[in-house]
Amino acid sequence: MDRVEDELDRIAEAYARRAEGRRPLPVDLIRADRERVYARFLDSPGLPPRSELRLLEVGCGAGGELRRMMNLGLRPENLAGVELLKSRVAAARANLPMEVDLRHGDASRMDHEDGRFDVVFASLVFTSILSDELQRQLAEEMVRVMRSGGMILWYDFVHDNPRNRDVRGVSVARIRSLFPGMGMRHRRTTLAPPIARLATPLGPSAYRLLHRVPILRSHVVAAIRTSDKDHQG
Repeated sequence: MDRVEDELDRIAEAYARRAEGRRPLPVDLIRADRERVYARFLDSPGLPPRSELRLLEVGCGAGGELRRMMNLGLRPENLAGVELLKSRVAAARANLPMEVDLRHGDASRMDHEDGRFDVVFASLVFTSILSDELQRQLAEEMVRVMRSGGMILWYDFVHDNPRNRDVRGVSVARIRSLFPGMGMRHRRTTLAPPIARLATPLGPSAYRLLHRVPILRSHVVAAIRTSDKDHQG
């Protein structure tokens, strides 16, 4: 347990010192890419309509992704978030409707009851965890609070970043190993950030053209379910 606590402390410190001042990313285009895939997966057979979907985000940060889930038609009273950093929980409370259930704490040890949510969502979370043990504990906890027939919704990058030792890529094979016995549909998305930064001064058309080349996409959106066969979207 001490190793897990040390890893949680390291993650908090890494978020606090993330570098600024880089060439900006075309964030609107990046968000639009992945949100199209979110919408497709959220409309999967066996899930309630979006207006009734109960979704929990682990590592919800300042609430940006939960806000975008509302834009996709999810209702605030059906949304919840867990966040490790108190400052980010406070920011999320300021950014989101009061009906959203926001909690401060370690998402690998949540106090939500078993099977509470239709969808449990993690965006850019597992790549910040360098401990295999903590990754495994978090994945098991996400499955615990997901209802039978529900979905783990995943967004993260697949390759290591040699310039940032506080993160590591999570491959598709690693995702499968974290959720054994479950099927996965996945789609590569997001133009690799170094390339996207270079494309930004050239305008949206340059981003869209480069994004059409699959090898240049650095992230995966995945829908992980017990009932799904394993295939790429």
